[in-house]
Amino acid sequence: DSAVKAGSYKGNQYTLPISAEAVAMAYNKSLMGDRPIPTTSDELVELMKEFKDNGLYGISFPIVPFTVSGFVHAFGGYFWDDDLGLGINSEGTIEAMEWILEKFKPYMTEDASWDPQVVLFPEEKAPLAINGPWMLGGWTDAGIDYGLALLPKISEIDKDPIPYTGVKSIYMTSSCENKEAAFAFMVWATTNKDRILNRAIQLGYIPVLKEILEVQEVKDNPKLSVFSQEVALGKPMASGPEMVAVWGPMQSALDAMWSGVKTVEEALNEAQAEIQQSIDEME
Repeated sequence: DSAVKAGSYKGNQYTLPISAEAVAMAYNKSLMGDRPIPTTSDELVELMKEFKDNGLYGISFPIVPFTVSGFVHAFGGYFWDDDLGLGINSEGTIEAMEWILEKFKPYMTEDASWDPQVVLFPEEKAPLAINGPWMLGGWTDAGIDYGLALLPKISEIDKDPIPYTGVKSIYMTSSCENKEAAFAFMVWATTNKDRILNRAIQLGYIPVLKEILEVQEVKDNPKLSVFSQEVALGKPMASGPEMVAVWGPMQSALDAMWSGVKTVEEALNEAQAEIQQSIDEME
C-alpha cells in the first residue's frame, strides 16, 4: 500500500511501483573473519575503532540525506512531513546529527561525500558499508564476499533506525502516443510474477508485490530478506514537491557540519530557512 501511495499526490495516482529500496549494513566476510556482526551502535563503534587502529577505515558511509535518514527518524527528527511540515532544525534532527558526528566521524575518511565513500567497500578499505540495493551489482562485480545485516540498534535510545524507503516506479508521459499500449505495459511490468521474481533474484530489486514476498526463493535469499526487513522498518519518503526542495540545502548542511565549517545547529538552521523559502515560493 505504501509503495502505491508513493506514486500518488493529492489523491491522484501518477506512477505504479516496481520495487522498493532502503539502506542496510553490508559486511566484508573476509575482513570480518570470525568477528560477530554488530547489532548495536556500541558494538559498531568498537568494531570501527578496531579496524581504524589497524590501518583501515571503520565504515563506508556516504553522509547524504537518504543514508542518514534512519538515524534521524529514530531520534524523532525529520526532514519534511506532509502533516508536520519542515523539520530540518527540529530537536530530533539536531540530536541525531550530533550523534552521527560523534559516533562515525572518528573512524571515517575526512571526505564523507558519495564518491570517496562508496569506493572504500569494494576496494576492501573498510569492513562495513551503509548503502542500498543499487550497490549490490558493483560489489559482486568487484569480487567481494559480502553479507547484509540490519542497521544496528541505537544503544543510547534503544531504538532501531527507521530509514527512508524509496520506490522505483514506472509512469507514462502526457505526450505518449499510444496510451493504451503504454498502460498495458505498465501493468505487465508491475504485476507479472515471473518478471518481478527475476528482477528480485538477478538484480536485487526488492519486490513490492505482496505475493512475491511470500515466495520461498525470496524468503530464503538473505540479501533480499534484509532489505525487505529494512523497508518494513522504514518510513516512506514524502512524494510531494517539497521533498525536491530539501535535498540540495540539506546536503550542503551535512557537508558544512562534517567539515566543521559550521556547527550542527548553525548548518541546520540555515538549511531550514533556505528550504522554507523555496517551499513558500511554490505556493
